[in-house]
Amino acid sequence: GKLFPATELEITSNVSGTLINLYVKEGDNVKKGQLLAKVDPETLASMVERAEAATDGARAQLEAVKSQKKQLEAQFANTKIIYDRNKQLYADGIISKAEFEAAEATFNTSKANIEGAIQNILAAEFSVKSSEATVKEQKKNLSQTNIYAPIDGVVSTLYKKQGEQVVGTAQMA
Repeated sequence: GKLFPATELEITSNVSGTLINLYVKEGDNVKKGQLLAKVDPETLASMVERAEAATDGARAQLEAVKSQKKQLEAQFANTKIIYDRNKQLYADGIISKAEFEAAEATFNTSKANIEGAIQNILAAEFSVKSSEATVKEQKKNLSQTNIYAPIDGVVSTLYKKQGEQVVGTAQMA
């Protein structure tokens, strides 16, 4: 007769790359959690480094935008003082309507610049969150360069040899 396993699993790599180590051969008994193979982590490690650098850049950009907002708030405080003073001077008939309107325009522009800075801060915060998510994803991919046995069992068939390319299941989805 023929014997068939109660449970048969096909174990594949979740990441693409070169299979640099294969720790089992056909017929080997394996235990749950045993390291079976390793995919070259260099490319993925580089991707983590690039993602971390992009995140640092996004954080620096966020701080720059926050600093710019503080500068705009200081300018706004000054233009508000000038606007309030010119408003009173215009009401008293001391300055012309054109001078008052110029101060009012400067005041309104300064106010709009602060609103723009607030939106830039929100955009920069989203950029930081996106970059952090990319770092997390790349670190997860890097952690999946080691392939472990999900259950106790016997290796029945090896489809790849050490040195061959594997295509991650995420790319095949």
